[in-house]
Amino acid sequence: MNYLRRLAGKAEKEEESWRTKLAEAASGDKLEEPENHPLRFYVMSVDTLCGKEIDQELYGDWKEKPPLFEETKNPERHLKNMCREGIPPALRSAIWLTSIVKISRPNQSKEEADEFGTLAKVKILDHGWDFILKTLFPDKSDMEAATIPDFGLDPQEVEALVIQDHMMEDGKLCAKGVKGVKALTLVLYAAKENLGIEYCPLLPDLTACLLRVMPESYAYACMREMSNSEGYYFPMSKIEHLSWCNTFGDLMKKMYPQTALAMDRW
Repeated sequence: MNYLRRLAGKAEKEEESWRTKLAEAASGDKLEEPENHPLRFYVMSVDTLCGKEIDQELYGDWKEKPPLFEETKNPERHLKNMCREGIPPALRSAIWLTSIVKISRPNQSKEEADEFGTLAKVKILDHGWDFILKTLFPDKSDMEAATIPDFGLDPQEVEALVIQDHMMEDGKLCAKGVKGVKALTLVLYAAKENLGIEYCPLLPDLTACLLRVMPESYAYACMREMSNSEGYYFPMSKIEHLSWCNTFGDLMKKMYPQTALAMDRW
């Protein structure tokens, strides 16, 4: 990691994030105005992996705070229809996390699940992530030696994909890419060491997708909830993984035959 950092050059001095400032400002706040208090609003998405700006515009029926829509006869179906039309990039962090929590914690109320996507949870999720990092890396210098687990993939393939997909910009190694891959490394390392995930070839790509719209603490929270869920988000054994791949191939041939033919040629 130090070698890559030298290649990319010195990164700009990090400014205190708005999340940290908000968490400090919210300390001891009693939320006396539950409907209009700023902490009741959804947290906006942030690109931790690539450092690119995310469009903050909302459109359609999407709202900036829960509930997303008025009471309907079938809220789950209504949400699915909204998601199929496209979740605004600004809300993907909040909607993805709250949706996962609702499935992984079926006995929890909708209001409690929705709170995971609001600003009120920033301090709690960030504090939990900081605690995990301190547990895994008592000495901060140990973070530099952390590597991405292969989760059943070829280690060289993982390294090549990481560098080519996330660390290069216009054919050159960039500082933002180094920072993003460091975040990816820490989250995946924590998934193996703290969540006990040993085999899961889909996890590196899934984690990269999460980090495109959320910080490390939220990406880790999503993986924790998914790994503890009966919703079966990703396969964690060779047999399960092969079954997923075969099923995906069969569905593609049935539903999208032209795309399946193109994939076979690759």
